Amino acid sequence: MKVIYRTLTLLALVGLLFSACQWDEDLGLYAGAKCPPRNDEGELLGEMISECYDEDYQPTDCPYNKKVMRCHTDHKCVETELGSELYECKLGEINVDCSVGQIMCNGKCVDPKSNAAFCGAKGSCQGEDDSASDYAGINCGEDKVCRGGICACASGDVLCDGVCVNPKTNQEFCGAKGNCEGEDAGEKCLNDQSCQNGDCRCPAGKMVCDGKCVDPATDKQYCGAKGSCSSSSEDENSMGKKCAGAQICDNGVCTCPRPGNILCGDECIDPSTNKQYCGASGDCKGANAGTTCNDVDSHIKSCVEKECVVTACSTTNHTLCPQMGEDATFTGQNLCISLSDNHKHCGACNTPCNLTK
Repeated sequence: MKVIYRTLTLLALVGLLFSACQWDEDLGLYAGAKCPPRNDEGELLGEMISECYDEDYQPTDCPYNKKVMRCHTDHKCVETELGSELYECKLGEINVDCSVGQIMCNGKCVDPKSNAAFCGAKGSCQGEDDSASDYAGINCGEDKVCRGGICACASGDVLCDGVCVNPKTNQEFCGAKGNCEGEDAGEKCLNDQSCQNGDCRCPAGKMVCDGKCVDPATDKQYCGAKGSCSSSSEDENSMGKKCAGAQICDNGVCTCPRPGNILCGDECIDPSTNKQYCGASGDCKGANAGTTCNDVDSHIKSCVEKECVVTACSTTNHTLCPQMGEDATFTGQNLCISLSDNHKHCGACNTPCNLTK
């Protein structure tokens, strides 16, 4: 009876050991890699070359649990040297408990073709030599994505000078494409331009002339420019005119700022009052240049209503007297007269002396 009892007790203990080592995952003995590995659909990717079971089911001798299809916690699932799709559990080997196309990097399963932190990694995901079988890949950074194992820019962006840019809005590489080199590098927008949908554009109402944005309606250097602002001729691509001196550009036309003024030389003058160009008109050249009101003797002349008129006398003993015609009407001119010795202006302008006295 005692023998039977001892036998039953021994069998119970063996059963407990068997359950603890092989079937009970809660003990954590078989929390290692799934083996063989599975794809995303849960399908096995191979088979085990051996399934060890000894009578004591010790983890050291039996690193694999067939029921849960996992290796012991300290063991990894690896392909054997016999070929692909044949696996075994080994202590301290590379963990291949990842989906198809993934590898273990820094304790996580990653896809080296799409993971931006380990882009292009392979093997044990260690090392800096991209030509070696073990390589940690490249950290693409925040502005890039990993595409096919190569760091690339996000959709729509272009890699220019090591930085991902949006070619539709970037000021430095506006309109860039391809490898962003040479003609594909786009153009650098001017300070007052903005990159709009891949084109450098000036603010509304302005255009590019000689590398800067100008308003052809008001710019003195390119007054009235149009088209590409590249031609010196008056055509559809004219650079416009350069307004001279004191002129302004008003609605694309060079003109003087005050009504009635005209350009003479580099100055805007009033031909009704200007002493140098009295009575000038048009282009103020040749016959249109008017008259210069030069002083003669003691007569100081000014421009009055486009006419040179004596308006003052330079000597103190002369008086400015209006010149009268034969009909006793004012001729529009003045004379500087000495009232003390002029018989036509005897003591007063236009008062003749009484010669009979």
